[in-house]
Amino acid sequence: MRTQAQVRGVESVMAAGDQEDERSATTASVAMQEHGAVVDGSFHSPTEAELKGIDVIVMYKGDAGYMTEVERATLDAFVKRGGGLVSFHDSLCGPDTVHMASLVGG
Repeated sequence: MRTQAQVRGVESVMAAGDQEDERSATTASVAMQEHGAVVDGSFHSPTEAELKGIDVIVMYKGDAGYMTEVERATLDAFVKRGGGLVSFHDSLCGPDTVHMASLVGG
């Protein structure tokens, strides 16, 4: 069985034309694909439908922790069912860092 991965970034808040997030998503995606993963991605919090069959979410960039109640419940359910969560950079930042840290074992 191949790993199914969802790469989650956050749209850049830097100067117009800054490609940092796009490069980061591409780099992460390519690295996982080179190791046999099937990769999808977005700049929004994944929906329940998007997470069907997904084994791991890879998050990077700040403000991923700013979620609606529905997005938070979706992420909680994903982790509870055994989905993996990898957090890079400051993706734990948000209004409830304790909750986010609990999802990644912190």
